[in-house]
Formats: sequence, C-alpha cells, structure tokens
Amino acid sequence: MLGTSQQARAQDEIVRSSAMQRWQGGATQVARWCAVALGFSVITSTALNGVLMGALLLAWLTSGGWEGKLHRIRDNEVAVAALALMLLAAAGALWSHGAQDDVLLFLNKYTKLLLIPILVTVVETADRRRGLIAMAAGLILSLLLSYGLAFGWLRPGWPLTGHADNPSALKNYISHNVFMAYGVLLFSVFAWQARSALARCAWACLASLAAVNLFMVAGRSGYVVLAAVVVVALFQIWRWRGLLAAAAMVAIGFAVAFTAAPVFKNRIALAVAEVRQYDLDADTTTSIGMRLGWYRNSVELIRERPLLGAGTGGFPKAYNDRFGQSDGIKTRNPHNQYVLTTAELGIVGLGALLLFFYYHARVGARLPEPESRILARGLLALMIVGCMFNSFLLDHNEGVFFCWLTGLLVAGAQTRPVGQSGAAGPC
Repeated sequence: MLGTSQQARAQDEIVRSSAMQRWQGGATQVARWCAVALGFSVITSTALNGVLMGALLLAWLTSGGWEGKLHRIRDNEVAVAALALMLLAAAGALWSHGAQDDVLLFLNKYTKLLLIPILVTVVETADRRRGLIAMAAGLILSLLLSYGLAFGWLRPGWPLTGHADNPSALKNYISHNVFMAYGVLLFSVFAWQARSALARCAWACLASLAAVNLFMVAGRSGYVVLAAVVVVALFQIWRWRGLLAAAAMVAIGFAVAFTAAPVFKNRIALAVAEVRQYDLDADTTTSIGMRLGWYRNSVELIRERPLLGAGTGGFPKAYNDRFGQSDGIKTRNPHNQYVLTTAELGIVGLGALLLFFYYHARVGARLPEPESRILARGLLALMIVGCMFNSFLLDHNEGVFFCWLTGLLVAGAQTRPVGQSGAAGPC
C-alpha cells in the first residue's frame, strides 16, 4: 500500500510538472508573439500598445526559466545599462522635491526601459525579422493613410490625427515624422537585402515615398533625425566617402524640399524667424523661444542641485516655483532629455543616460548581421539627436519605439567581446 501511494504521488508530480512545462512553453510563445506584434502597434495604436505590453509582461512573468532569463540580462550590456537607468530613476523618487502625482507619473514614464531586459530574454533570432516586418507594415499603413489625407481621398477625423495641410496619420505630427525618418532607413535596408529585382524596387519605392511624405508633414524633429540617420548609415557602408555622399544627399534633398514642399519651407522659415526674434528681444511666446527659455532657466536649476538634481518628477515643481511667475511660461517638460535628466537626477543621471547610449553603440557595433548594425546605429542616432529637442523617455510614442526596437535588435546577440575576435567590425 505504501509503495502504491508513493507511485501515485510520483505520477501526480510528473503530471503537474508536465502541465507546468506546457503552460510555461505556451506563455513563452505568447510573449514572443506579443513582442513581434508590438512592432505594428508602436507605429499605429497607443491603446493596442498598452494591451500588448500588458500581455507581454503577464506572459513573461508566468513563463518561468528565471535562471536563464537572469543570465541573458546579465550578459547583455544594453539591458544592464537600461536597468541601471531605471533603478536610478526609482531611487530619484526618494529625494524628489515634486508632488506625489508628478513623482508617480514620471517614474511610470521610465518603466518603458524595462522593455529592453524583458525582450532580451524573450526574442529569438526568427522574431527579429518578424518584428521588423510588423513595424514595416505599420509604417506602410501610416504612409498610405497620410497620402490619402494629403490628396483628399480620406476625410480628417478619428483615428486620423492630421489633415490635408499637415497629413500625419495615426500619431501626432512629431512622432509621425520621426517614425517616417526611420522608415526611410528600414525600407532602404530591406531593399539592400532583397533577393529579387522586383522586391528591391518595391522597397526602394517605399523608402522614397516615406522620404517625400516626411517633408509634407510639419514635424521638424523628423527632418533632423532623417539627416542624422542618413549620415550614420552611409558612414557605416562607405566610411569617410559615405560622409561626403551623405552630406551631398542631405544638402540636395533639403534644397529640393525647400523649393517643392511648402510645409517644409514654412517650418524652416518659421524656425529661423523665431530664433532671430528670441535673439532680439528675448521673446518666449514662440515655440523655439519657449524652448530656449526653458533651457536657460533649467541651467539655473541644475546649478542649484548639480549632483543629484530635484529628483524624479521634481522638475515641474522646481521649475514653476522658481520661474513660473517671473517669465509667465510654466512647463512640466523642458523638451530636451539631457536637460530634464540632469535637472532631475543631476550629473549622476546624465552620466547614466550617456553610459546607456555608449553601451548601445558598443553592442550595436558587435551585432553579427550588417543590416542589424545599420539599424541599431540608425536607431541610436535617432535617439541622440531627437533628445536634443524632445524628452523621448517621457514621450510614449518615441520612448516605446526606441526601447522596443533596441530590445528586438540586441536580443540574443553576443554583447561581451571574447578576445580579439569577439567584436564584429563595421560593415
């Protein structure tokens, strides 16, 4: 009887173990497909983003294999750097001078960094291509909708965000143009990879359409990001000759756009006028004038707390208490990630942010496929340049895009050099 009871318990244990393995295997597959689907949603739908990220987190938490997950995170320098920046933001809440609601809001904004270590443990090699295709599908949909608005084939209104004179599609015009700038790079890489002449022509046409569309929309950040992405991509392929080619392409492209694209011409002319106006009479009522005022005032805040800053979520209260009455322009965000990070987390925070970018560049140089290296470095260029004019870690669209694509590209890669041959050189 005792032997029979032990056998029954052993069989029950085997059944439970088998059921747990099936559950964990299913959860792993769900997490992988959520990671891929995020490529489409990050371009098209904030609501779908939230659903997929929630499902990804739930599946990841229930998929087991914690020893392997921790090993993959530990061995990935980008994932470790993202975690370090996130933990510093969490620690910053302890010395924050901000209101509780601001502290919780800003801390929640930084949680998107957790996408990187999660994806590093989820994404497999095959998922990388699927995720890029999903993102391309989202970009193509946005491109078609944008042209539909511009040519009057579609009427403005939900879910479209723009109109004929500023035809952003499913996101605000700043995000639309940033995404299209990267889409030019992605479509160009796909054209380079294509095995047939027809596919190569199709992807090249999409890259051209994305570039033209970008100059039809008013997002100035996208113009600068496109220039940076072109320079970085061509430098990787042809080195210094690539820089010359990129400089020529950017100069010719912007000259043509200034002549043929009224939206682009008006936005550039407005930017120049606003800078001149600010220089003459310190006017802070224009878009660029307000930004320059925020930068100038934020430097004063940084001087007061240079080491650790005002804490996570502390910028709105620190800025508005000090300058909200004097210049009459209150803000919760200086629209510059470097300024915001230094104001809230001090020199330590700025160092953590720059170290994160450094490891991103270092790992990007060691990715095994040439196309992955181009995409990773182009993504980093997008972030570094974009953060000069926006706070991308606060912005949902660009922040999730950057963290998702970073995790997708560096997942499964050898991120620590092994001897002399461990690092992959530039393509």
